[in-house]
Amino acid sequence: MESKRGGKRSGAGRKRGSANLKTQAIAVKLAEDGEILPLAVMVKTMRGLWAVARRPDGTLDMDKAKEACGIAYQAAPYMHAKLSNTTVKGDADSPLTIQVIRFADDPAPG
Repeated sequence: MESKRGGKRSGAGRKRGSANLKTQAIAVKLAEDGEILPLAVMVKTMRGLWAVARRPDGTLDMDKAKEACGIAYQAAPYMHAKLSNTTVKGDADSPLTIQVIRFADDPAPG
């Protein structure tokens, strides 16, 4: 028997851009009001811990460095876009062509 739940349904799911636009509007409003944003707290804390972790003799306080790295790991998704996978494919009408060019000073493989 076919389940009535799950699977792809037309009109299902979050509407494109809905939460992002609302979240962005809230962040802009808070910033305009002089409020500190959670990401700013994370970045300032991370930088502060990293500054404390770096000793004058060039060594690191590993405990403080690990704390800074933990915060960096948590903040990274908000600072850097996640790259998506892409598939490159050709077809009979427009096939893919791969051209290998060797230069005179480039040693041949093998």
